[in-house]
Amino acid sequence: YPLMRQLLSLGNRQGSANKINQQQLFHELVLLLQEDAAAAAATSANQPRIAEEAAAFLREHFRERLDYRRLSEALHFHPNYIAICMKRAFGRTPLDYLTHYRVEQAKRMLILTDEPVGVIAEETGFGSFPYFVRCFGKIAGCKPTAFRMRYRRK
Repeated sequence: YPLMRQLLSLGNRQGSANKINQQQLFHELVLLLQEDAAAAAATSANQPRIAEEAAAFLREHFRERLDYRRLSEALHFHPNYIAICMKRAFGRTPLDYLTHYRVEQAKRMLILTDEPVGVIAEETGFGSFPYFVRCFGKIAGCKPTAFRMRYRRK
């Protein structure tokens, strides 16, 4: 902004020295804009990597109680930026990604183990049984016991 103000103030003055000053200021302004554009491009190029790091962290710690603060501390990025990266890469926010991953793990356990549904809810990181059933039903389209009976190996 200071360069823009200087450039605008020189615009009303006459003289060859003034024109040279205008050209120099304009050149500096263009260089600053190019640097900003390069920094923005480098940041957006990192978004898929950051999204994958966040997803890997969530998959590794899905059994634990997780929140944006913990994810932010682990990745050293602002939670909003991580959410933007994941939304662009996966079409989901970090917590939505985590919920879907937990449901997928629960599906696997329902098919492959004889564990009670409540135990599976705990082992997949859901805080409460009713919340697990609600999330499972929303994502899988049926309740956990119905899913188990439908896909169970005999």
